Amino acid sequence: FVAKSRQIVVNDPITVTRKLILDGESFTLNGTLSLTNLDTTNGLPNLVSTNMPGVSYFTNNGVLTVPNLAYFGSDAGSSLRTFINTGTLNAFAASIEADAYANSGTMNIGNRLDVRMDSGRLEGGRDVIRGSLYLTAKDLKMRNHSIRADEGLFIEVTDSLSDDGVGSSNIINVADGFHLLTKPAKGDLLGTTFQTTAAKFSSTVHTWAAEDLGPVLVFAPRRQVA
Repeated sequence: FVAKSRQIVVNDPITVTRKLILDGESFTLNGTLSLTNLDTTNGLPNLVSTNMPGVSYFTNNGVLTVPNLAYFGSDAGSSLRTFINTGTLNAFAASIEADAYANSGTMNIGNRLDVRMDSGRLEGGRDVIRGSLYLTAKDLKMRNHSIRADEGLFIEVTDSLSDDGVGSSNIINVADGFHLLTKPAKGDLLGTTFQTTAAKFSSTVHTWAAEDLGPVLVFAPRRQVA
């Protein structure tokens, strides 16, 4: 399947067996796009930058299925301008690098998901990650979003990490720890619930890069990543 245009829009169901080139500035999927689960000689198990040369704006409103590895801007030497998902992305593992990242759909990943962004918004969707989830950003906001990361959640945000307050209804469930790797300059997660499901006879380690104020209640809005 080869398409060349400044703006490429796919509304139909498409299964690609050998060749995929989306040559344009933007790509929008409203239908379904499935790559084949065969080896690199007889199929197309991976989605890489050479499949989307020049694409800076990626939008998935449908269903995208990649049997093995899916790369969005992370293997091209330059990141995407925007990555927007309101549909479903199925992949064994995925790596995304974008100036702006927004997910209100479903990320269904069989192993690791790595997202690097300047600004990100997780709203009304869900991340089902059977490996580990890495979120790296300058600014990240969550609202009414659910995350399941079977091998741990790792967050590295420098400027602002926040939700919309006590009514945000975010739920984060991990089996191998949640880790705030750096303390953001400001923010809090007062509307986010963290849950841990540990295996029998095992311990789970969590790390949180915030000030240790001791066993006292201290009111410190937007300083402590509560």
